[in-house]
Amino acid sequence: MLPQRGDTLGDRMRNVFADLFGRGYSSAVMVGSDLPTLPPAHVEQAFDCLHNHRSSVVIGPATDGGYYLIGLCRLWPQLFDSIPWSTPYALRATVEAAENAHLIVSMMPEWYDVDEIDELRLVLNETAGAGRTRSWAATHSELTQTFRALESSVSGSRRPA
Repeated sequence: MLPQRGDTLGDRMRNVFADLFGRGYSSAVMVGSDLPTLPPAHVEQAFDCLHNHRSSVVIGPATDGGYYLIGLCRLWPQLFDSIPWSTPYALRATVEAAENAHLIVSMMPEWYDVDEIDELRLVLNETAGAGRTRSWAATHSELTQTFRALESSVSGSRRPA
């Protein structure tokens, strides 16, 4: 674990990569913390792209327009500058920054992160992975009650007048 440093998400990500490369790592892959069902094979594939396919950058696109994973074989600070973080444009802006720097970009399979209640529902309904998340939810009945209340208010607002 490394302490986070920086004011923005981009600053913190850039600084972690700088720290890792400063410690002698030849490649690094950063993964979001809101991916309880991400298959480990996605991370392995990212390292494989960096090592064997000679990619400069590996990015795992998220379904919301951001990305869940970024891997580098050295630090390119411009990948973290002027990116509209937490928007549907973060992925596109990062890929454009990489292309403008003439970097070789490999894309991973698309995956979802858990930012909204609908994504949490996906996690809770999946049979593979996320066992800890499902166990936690099972011990918090207020979560189930909140889901029911939200579903009732949404379905009630869709009824014709």
